[in-house]
Amino acid sequence: PITPTNVRIVPQTTFGAAENVRPLRIGNVIIFLQRAKKKLREYVYNFQTDSYVAPNMNVLAEHITGPGLSDMTYQQEPYQIVWAACTCGTLIGMTYEREEEVVGWHRHTLDGDVESVATIPRWDGEDDVMWMIVRRTINGQTKRHVEYMEKYYDDEQSFYVDSGLTYEGTPVTTLSGLGHLEGKEVAVLIDGAVHPRVTVTSGAITLQYAGSVIHVGLPYTARLRTMPLEAGAADGVAMGKTMRVNNIVMRFDRTGPGVFYGPDGTRLDELHPRRTTDLMDSPIALFTGNTPALPWPGEYQQSPQLVVEHRLPTPCTLVALMPQLHTYDR
Repeated sequence: PITPTNVRIVPQTTFGAAENVRPLRIGNVIIFLQRAKKKLREYVYNFQTDSYVAPNMNVLAEHITGPGLSDMTYQQEPYQIVWAACTCGTLIGMTYEREEEVVGWHRHTLDGDVESVATIPRWDGEDDVMWMIVRRTINGQTKRHVEYMEKYYDDEQSFYVDSGLTYEGTPVTTLSGLGHLEGKEVAVLIDGAVHPRVTVTSGAITLQYAGSVIHVGLPYTARLRTMPLEAGAADGVAMGKTMRVNNIVMRFDRTGPGVFYGPDGTRLDELHPRRTTDLMDSPIALFTGNTPALPWPGEYQQSPQLVVEHRLPTPCTLVALMPQLHTYDR
């Protein structure tokens, strides 16, 4: 029998845990931050070794945590994501689906520094909400705001901005109550249509035309850069050989305008989703499906990469990239 005199504690790993950052219990595993605060490890039982192991979750993205993490939390619904605040102020996420062996890292750069994160159930019970304390410089002064990440919207009134607010009522051309964004250039969405960016002055903005549903917030650019392409070759691998992307087909799900694509951040073409049959005084409908074969704005190069950006406050879900690639073996 187990008694106070015969309890035996056997260390399973030698990886120390970071101070002041609480480990997360997810299902039957524990996610903890290593002592140097740069690596997340998964503490889990391994049947092959008949012991507990702690594999490195950053093995394919060692750069993502930067100088280190200061806080982390876990969002279970609707997506399983470990959120973390970096000491440099960046918000970092790790999509974690252990049963499907999915570990996907993503970085979110806000117009400010994220100092703390926490997750609580949403008030309507639909999912979990990730809250954070964000430090920003507003009108020359340091301000801290408690903000939360809104759930994903994909209808005609969807909007994607940081520190955003929504007005809904009688049509207006002037909006006040934006003192938390004083002096900032903000993105505006009016009745589902993108409005040119404006600057907040005295806590208010003036619009070019009236609207009844208006979303206002800080703009951001979502950017995807693939790994160097490997499409094979007649006499071996394609890596290290001259290649050219001739055209590309992209598959989207309920995506609005503002998509750009190209070989790097300086050579990008814009995807124009508006059709000739669309009414010019109506918002562009969200697009779902495959694009036509689009000419690629790149040239001959070694190890080409694909870059896709989304710059407007409308929804964007990129499902697949299907390039036509030619490898030159000589």
